[in-house]
Amino acid sequence: MVLLDENAATADVVGKNYAESLQQRLPDWWVMYSLRDRGLVAFYAGHCAPGGIWVTAEYPDELLRRMSDAVQAQWRSSRAAYDLFSRPPIPQEAG
Repeated sequence: MVLLDENAATADVVGKNYAESLQQRLPDWWVMYSLRDRGLVAFYAGHCAPGGIWVTAEYPDELLRRMSDAVQAQWRSSRAAYDLFSRPPIPQEAG
C-alpha cells in the first residue's frame, strides 16, 4: 500500500470535484480526473472526425483552453466541413 502525502490527497479531491463540476456544465464533454497522472482528461462527445478529440491538462484553466482550441481546430479543418455537409438532412417533424 502506497501512502500519499496530504498535499497529493487534497489535490486529488480538488481535481475530482473540478472534473465533476465541468462535466455538468459542458455535456458535450466527458471529463475526469486521472489519479495516475494527477491531471484532468476530457473527451469530446460531439460530432467530430474519426479518432475523436481528447485533451489533457494539469490545471483547470489550461484544460478549458485546450478543449476550446481542439474543437475550433477540428471545425476549421476541411475534413470536418466535408463530414458536416455530406450528412443527409435531418427529417423535419410535421407540425
